[in-house]
Amino acid sequence: MKRLIIVLAAVIVISSYHPVGAATHVYPGPGNPIQTAIDGASAGDTIIVHPGTYDQQILLNKNDLTLRSSDGPAATIIDFTGVWCGYWSTGNGGVDIPYGVRGVTVEGFTIVGGSPASDALISIGGDGNTIRSNIVVGDPSSGGQDIGIHIGNVAEASPQKPSKNRILGNKVYNHAGSGIFVGNWAGIDNVISGNTVHDNVIGGIPGLNGNGIEVDRALGVTVRNNTLYNNGAAGIKVVRTAPNAVIEISYNTVTGNGTGVLSESWRPGAAASAVVSITCNNIFGNGFGVLNNAPVTINAQTNWWGDISGPFHPSLNPGGNGDDVSDNVAFVPWGLVFNPCAEKTFQWVHSPFSNRQICPLANYNIEKAEGLLLNVQRSLTDVQTLDRDTSEVELLVTEAQELLEKARIFCQHSQNCVAGNILAIEAQNFLEEAEEMLESMLE
Repeated sequence: MKRLIIVLAAVIVISSYHPVGAATHVYPGPGNPIQTAIDGASAGDTIIVHPGTYDQQILLNKNDLTLRSSDGPAATIIDFTGVWCGYWSTGNGGVDIPYGVRGVTVEGFTIVGGSPASDALISIGGDGNTIRSNIVVGDPSSGGQDIGIHIGNVAEASPQKPSKNRILGNKVYNHAGSGIFVGNWAGIDNVISGNTVHDNVIGGIPGLNGNGIEVDRALGVTVRNNTLYNNGAAGIKVVRTAPNAVIEISYNTVTGNGTGVLSESWRPGAAASAVVSITCNNIFGNGFGVLNNAPVTINAQTNWWGDISGPFHPSLNPGGNGDDVSDNVAFVPWGLVFNPCAEKTFQWVHSPFSNRQICPLANYNIEKAEGLLLNVQRSLTDVQTLDRDTSEVELLVTEAQELLEKARIFCQHSQNCVAGNILAIEAQNFLEEAEEMLESMLE
């Protein structure tokens, strides 16, 4: 009798066991098969969705879930046409990752919405989530915000602000709002990279939206390696109101938009607490290149503006034939070629110092260190997307930058080329050490 009880107990345990990381397959059918699979899943599971059209809202409310199509976005469609998904994110989106949920991945779908349009087709309210390789299509005739992908929408006093989320390799277009929106008190280290965002229109709320990527009240965002074109308002818009915000815009191609990059302040005094850098981008063929309406200078150096003469500014560069820049934009030096930071292209940058006398050997080593610096900065951004500790590397980079600045000062007027050369070589040593550390992190 005891043996029978033990066997029955074992059967009960086995029948109720759900291995972490299990895969569930979903096929089109009646009801809500995707949500049913999510409801039955455990943290860490993968849900594989097979080809078909699914017209249902989806709540991804468990940590570390992966929702992936089996055959890619061309074959697997989530259709919110005629469905109102609420106001922005955190509990109301079409594909929704609510407040506090972490580690979710959504990959390989076409997600569409039509009037009355979903306000956010994909919404993120948690940390460390990834939206990758999707096609997100809006409705240009929408009367609402009609945002493609949204991170944020929590209270300013919230103890948890959506952070470390990744928007990677998506195609986002036809929204009567912004294609990708990070704000309403999003947190730090949110990365938007490798996306193509185009043909978003000024609609919905009159006078607003029409931006490719919009950052508004977010503490930390990296916008990198994206292609933005034909957006009615700005390719990239930054509203700099979050205290101590750091917004990096680099290695993007921004063309054919109403404004390439628009920076503005929302409330008096808010801009002074934010840092925005716009470097190593291709910004050309826009109605206006970089327009800064905030009363603080932003760094927009080493960009390609569409012409070797640089951007047009009526007093600082009246001979520039590239896109216009406004006041409070530091645009010197500028790139002389498309993708000015793609290689060790320090020689492809126009600088007012280039015509000054400098000792040949010191000049060579300064340029070599500058090339290393660009490579290290690019690799550092890649490693940071992997959530690795880069504090030691950042310290090496800071030390190298300080040495380089001193080397330039020594050498610009041939004051002491020997000292400048020594400092440049020391900077190279720091950067080579940083490069080795980054390479080991990427292995």
